[in-house]
Amino acid sequence: MGLFSSLFGRNKNESPSGPEGVAIQAAIEQLVEAVDPRIRFIRGYQKKLRPGVEAALKYARDIVARIPGPFALDTETWRREPVVNAAFARADELPAAVSRSVEVREFFEQGAGKYSPECFALFGMQRQERRIFGKALVGELIQSDVVQTTVSFADYRLIVPATTLDELKLAIERRAFHHLVEEAIDQVAKALERKRGLEEQRAVLRLKLKLMARQRQGLHGLVEAEPHADQKAEDLQKELAEVEARFCKLHITLTNLENYMPHLNKVLGHPEQYLSLQEVSLRLNRMNILVTAPTKEPAQELSLTEATLRDGRSFVLLLVTCARDQLRPQQALLDEAARLL
Repeated sequence: MGLFSSLFGRNKNESPSGPEGVAIQAAIEQLVEAVDPRIRFIRGYQKKLRPGVEAALKYARDIVARIPGPFALDTETWRREPVVNAAFARADELPAAVSRSVEVREFFEQGAGKYSPECFALFGMQRQERRIFGKALVGELIQSDVVQTTVSFADYRLIVPATTLDELKLAIERRAFHHLVEEAIDQVAKALERKRGLEEQRAVLRLKLKLMARQRQGLHGLVEAEPHADQKAEDLQKELAEVEARFCKLHITLTNLENYMPHLNKVLGHPEQYLSLQEVSLRLNRMNILVTAPTKEPAQELSLTEATLRDGRSFVLLLVTCARDQLRPQQALLDEAARLL
């Protein structure tokens, strides 16, 4: 059972200081420590941050519950599981993928799994689609130069190794929550950048208006009479007023640490905007070519769970198990890499 699982079936009569309350308080303290420890001086800061933190924790747990698996990264699974089969062109690629994971290797060699025969881990890979011209069976005839879409997978990642499935899920929950905390900090940082940008913009506009005023008092008009000078000054005044208003509003919001709360709760309370999970269904033939029309050609159905970050990057996620005896010697990996250069 995950650390935050009791949040979602809590009895109304349960004490907020129970296991779920302790978990939320710990998460709030992690958030405060990451953003600015001075927030602790604000009266009632935990109560103010609780709605966003609670929503983020629940979302993190829901995300983990939707990741399929665990699947063993071995030859037998490669033969019978469409997702694993589609991810790797050959079964002998699996040991190399496991061996290249720094986290998994350290887990087996010097971590908690030093004497464990296997570990659980989170497996991620990027789905790539490419248009090609190829041959296809159309009715009873084979046609050439048919536009097809090939699906491939790359950038394999094996992270968060754990001794049990429950430990793995808890670790992923924590990483998902930490990701949302990073996004919240990023939003506060961007707000501060906007404030600095408005401050600089305000200073420039003030200087321009001062310069125009001085030009009227000096000899500038004798040398070059600038047309529509009054209109230009009026436009600058209007622009300055707008910048002043935006700056003042943002300055008030960010000057007091207590006003960080809305920024933090906005991100943590809407986690789906920064970390989303989608179900993707594909039908592929043996060459990993997308099959969309009815055909007699053998094809397999793939149900993928794909996580997407705010910047658009996405990874197909699986819970997997990796066996210790799959680890290849480090020198073998180096030799293989050298041959590919």
